[in-house]
Amino acid sequence: KMRDELSRANQRAGRAESELAEAQRQLEEERSKPPVTKLEQQLQSLVRLCVVAPTVNVTFGAQVIAYKAPLPREKIKKVLETQILPKFTSGFVQANEAEGPDGRSLDQWLSELTADMQGSIERHLSRVFRSEGGASVAGTT
Repeated sequence: KMRDELSRANQRAGRAESELAEAQRQLEEERSKPPVTKLEQQLQSLVRLCVVAPTVNVTFGAQVIAYKAPLPREKIKKVLETQILPKFTSGFVQANEAEGPDGRSLDQWLSELTADMQGSIERHLSRVFRSEGGASVAGTT
């Protein structure tokens, strides 16, 4: 029983020595970096920027600064009505059930139309927010 305990203690000591050696290697690696690199890494871990249009949150350490731009509703409505919807509004006669105007399946045609519309809306809103001095819009699908 004593030998088993001694064996386990030796194994734990071996693991501890390995962990110590790794910690010492990491410490030497950090010491060898130029001070500017260490400072940049520390600043990167302290500063966080979160943009969710039209709000921007900047976190520096424990301090949070929030900026919220007014949402230009009338301008967005005008862009949607004059520049986006006319491009994507159309009528067509279906030659066959579930067939788009270009002969592809209606699902494929609608999927592409929706993706095009989303991209167009994102581009236009991006311009709207830039001209208003607010945050830009990042698209996701």
